[in-house]
Formats: sequence, structure tokens, C-alpha cells
Amino acid sequence: MQNECETNFKTLEEELKKEFKKDVQLCSLDMDMSMLRDVIKITFSMLEKYNEEREIAKAIKLTLDEKYMPPWHCIVGRKFSSKVTYEDGHSVHFVAENKGFLLFRGKY
Repeated sequence: MQNECETNFKTLEEELKKEFKKDVQLCSLDMDMSMLRDVIKITFSMLEKYNEEREIAKAIKLTLDEKYMPPWHCIVGRKFSSKVTYEDGHSVHFVAENKGFLLFRGKY
């Protein structure tokens, strides 16, 4: 999954690497920095706890539903394409630990 995302988030990625001591490659971002940091923290926590991608996705989704109001959607995998509609300010796509993560809150 190396170099999957061609973006201009290098400065932010460097900040996140310092904070989390792990590489995060941002592909797209439409959320505030506080929520982004929390989403990444939750993601790394679930990566430590679960091995299966479906378990990781479910745990992240349920945590975000509880913390930031549903309906959150979470896609985890090594290869996927997407086109989604989401609530403004509630979407991020990133790569961490050789997995892609697409997280977004759906519109009502």
C-alpha cells in the first residue's frame, strides 16, 4: 500500500507520525484536526486489539457511532475503490499499517 495516495498532506502526516509513532498516509480529508486525531487513535487501538479486517471495521464503526453520533461507516482493506456521500466535515481516507481505512458519517 506504499504511495497509494498522491496528496499534499506531508506536513500533517509528519505531525501525526510524531504523535502516534507510526506512519499515516492521508488520501483525503474532510474533518477537523481534533476528530482526525481521535479517529487515528481509535484505529490504532483497534489494530492492536483485532486481527481480522471485518472485526477492525466493526469496532471502529461502533466506537465512532457511540462517540460522534451515527451513522458512521468504516471500510478497511488492502484494495478497494469507493464513491460515497457523507455529511460535510465527517470523512477521512488514510493508509496505516498496510491497510486502507475509509471512515465517514452518512447523510440522513
